[in-house]
Amino acid sequence: HWGQVPCLVRKRKPSYSKFYEDQNWNWFGSSTFSSDKQEPIEYGQPSAQIRTNFGKKAHPNRQPIMGFGGAFTEATALNFMTLNKSGKDAIIELLFGKSGLGYTLGRVPMNSCDFSPKSYNFDDVEDDFTLEHFDNHVEHDVMSGMIGMMLQADGKVSDSWPDDRLDLFASPWSPPAWMKKPTQKDAW
Repeated sequence: HWGQVPCLVRKRKPSYSKFYEDQNWNWFGSSTFSSDKQEPIEYGQPSAQIRTNFGKKAHPNRQPIMGFGGAFTEATALNFMTLNKSGKDAIIELLFGKSGLGYTLGRVPMNSCDFSPKSYNFDDVEDDFTLEHFDNHVEHDVMSGMIGMMLQADGKVSDSWPDDRLDLFASPWSPPAWMKKPTQKDAW
């Protein structure tokens, strides 16, 4: 209900802003812009409303959206693993279940990313361009809990959305350090 959403308007562009105390802000609906009123005077509707017909495609010739979701990172998994079973179940329901956001898409970083406690990769054998020593079992992601979390999310999507599935895509973040070494050819 829009009557319960507080709306703020800016009097002029401030060099900084604080939510309640800044004299440059006032509550929408106020008849004066005095700064002595710290309480909201009125709740108001937005000045524009968008009406959408979801039954009609706005751009029928464009590629459809694959889905909505988030990233399965090592930091997420490590925090997830600290929860008890009911906490894990609640998070999975909130993100992937019918009573939650209903995510059906996940991005998985290949190797470590900026949400990893330390750098890791799946092939740290120098000059292994044929990937003979690549860890096909992605042991690091299994041990951190990322794979278990993805499997639990996939189960929730399957249970909640029988006609859908959890789609995952791998996103390369950074190659192993041995692939980034400068060589003599790189000098000039």
